[in-house]
Amino acid sequence: MDRSSLRLPAFLTASAALLAASPASAAFLDFEDVPAFYLELADGSTLYTDSPESYADVYGEDAFEPVPVIRQYQHLGVIFGGYYTPEIAYPEANSVPEGPVVVINPDSAVSGQKILRSYDDPRGLGFQFIGDKLPNYVSFYLSAVTNVATVSSFGPDEVIEELALGYELDSEGRFLGYTGEELDRQKIELYGDAIRGVAISTFFGHRSTPVWIDDLTFTYASVPEPASLGLLAAGIAVFGGLQARRRRFLALPGIRD
Repeated sequence: MDRSSLRLPAFLTASAALLAASPASAAFLDFEDVPAFYLELADGSTLYTDSPESYADVYGEDAFEPVPVIRQYQHLGVIFGGYYTPEIAYPEANSVPEGPVVVINPDSAVSGQKILRSYDDPRGLGFQFIGDKLPNYVSFYLSAVTNVATVSSFGPDEVIEELALGYELDSEGRFLGYTGEELDRQKIELYGDAIRGVAISTFFGHRSTPVWIDDLTFTYASVPEPASLGLLAAGIAVFGGLQARRRRFLALPGIRD
């Protein structure tokens, strides 16, 4: 047997392995880089701090406001706001629902000192991925005061998944009751071909209660490098050409495999 018929498929296998090994891109947010409080000063500047009490003698005890988290991570492809659905998607201009806030609470944080907590929107909090490239995996740690929450993930035009946490529904979506399980830093993992947004609703007994997240991770599917694709294409072309030459050679009179 012609040994090239063994070596070339091995070459193609190596090329395919190279494509499979192309790493996916990912982002991780623990919100430690966002200051918890701000104060707009008379000169038009803004003072940010994690320790407003240190400025109490100058500005008063209640002068600082919590910092809303909206576009601080836009460069990573995500913006935050109130409750999200495709119908009320956050525009990519300046009008975004009031964002959640960073809170210093090491007892509730998974890593570090800070968490991201719902604030002004009574329906909960949400975040939207922007740009043409959307993640196929999202994870975060979720806590809720009432141990009840609904987590929904959305594609560009449809609901991908909906998780009922702390309560049960029947097959037709009717409420059955509460589970009594504690919702404290529970890891949530969401999958989809293209996740556009995530909504966390916290309705409980016809009222909304705080919910918070920490250690948000989102991953984009790997895209083969052009050089890797070219290498695989070249290998296929060479393999096909040599196989064709081999078939013509074996077809000559007096030649047998």
